[in-house]
Amino acid sequence: MTQIFLNPEDNISLQKVYTKVFQEADEIYLATAFLTEWSFNDVKLGNCKQFVAIVGTHFGLTKKKACRDLMKWLPPSLRSHIYAFPFEQQSTFHPKVLVWKKGDKYFSLIGSSNLTSAAFNKNYEINVENEIDAEDYKRIVEWFKDRSDQSQVMSQSWIESYVESTFVYRSKKGKKEPDEKVFDVRIPHGEESVKILKGRRKQMEVFKTKKTKILEMMKQNSSGELSNKKFWRTFHGLWHCRFDEPDEFRFQGNGIERTCANANWREATTAFLTIFEKHRNGNIFELDKVVAEQIDALKEKKNPARKAWLSEMLCQFFPDAYPLLDDPVKNWVKKIGWEIDRGGTEGKKYVDLATRLRSVVKENKPFVNNLAELDALMWLNENPGKDFFS
Repeated sequence: MTQIFLNPEDNISLQKVYTKVFQEADEIYLATAFLTEWSFNDVKLGNCKQFVAIVGTHFGLTKKKACRDLMKWLPPSLRSHIYAFPFEQQSTFHPKVLVWKKGDKYFSLIGSSNLTSAAFNKNYEINVENEIDAEDYKRIVEWFKDRSDQSQVMSQSWIESYVESTFVYRSKKGKKEPDEKVFDVRIPHGEESVKILKGRRKQMEVFKTKKTKILEMMKQNSSGELSNKKFWRTFHGLWHCRFDEPDEFRFQGNGIERTCANANWREATTAFLTIFEKHRNGNIFELDKVVAEQIDALKEKKNPARKAWLSEMLCQFFPDAYPLLDDPVKNWVKKIGWEIDRGGTEGKKYVDLATRLRSVVKENKPFVNNLAELDALMWLNENPGKDFFS
């Protein structure tokens, strides 16, 4: 099926396609070079389980109000994967694409129309809707994943800091660029930081020698081969090492012993293994979705292992993607004034936090390389002058 929209004659038809997609699609991927108006505030989003959008900020032409309208329109559970592509002199973000999955079918709408009032009302535009196969859909999703890695997470903090441009394009020599480091979060860079990062990296190297054993223990517990009590005793024996021991790799303090010793470990290990399998076969958007679902499922079961223990395992196994849920992180987030997905589920709040912290790491490379290292610096920021490894 191919449908061609020749604007302005087909403006109404083009808007109907967007409306129908928002109402019926299971997954939606949207990219636009500019977002100057969100025209769908009155459209009810249907049963969408995955919504990813990347908005260009070239010359600062994207508008704050349109960004706010988009974020307000989305339910809290779908706000974690909305990104702003930074204005870079050598790399312009210029796509206009809507890709979606409905049932077992895949579709794309590609053309010249940005999400602007002019594009939907008066511009001369051409857009083409096609059904595509699963392989092409997968390739496009990977493209979105790669572009999101280059982008900043759109949030209230980002919108407030974003600079709408009023200047006119000039020659390369005199070109002005808006300030794109809107997540310019300060982290300590002194001698103490170098020392703490060296120690954290050593912990991560030790963990690499233990991860196969830990994964096998989780599988045995999940399958029932290892009882909950024996799993905790065996796991804790491997994991309890403190900072003065040579094979220590544990990130957090001893709070887990107080809260999780009697947890239903079979539920917790099964949740982690579900995430681990998705990590092998899925992209970061799908992985985030599964992480949120598993955390929410454990919350429904009132399993205390869903916070400190599960977040440490996620951070240990996937340090580029997931943070710890410890006091330094919580206090640091509160200190800088982030509002983490208010109204969302516990799982979605965690994913929202993870996507933001990924942006912080990206802006502080190569000094800090991942969320596990960032966690150590957050601890130092809260405890200046203290020895982390004492």
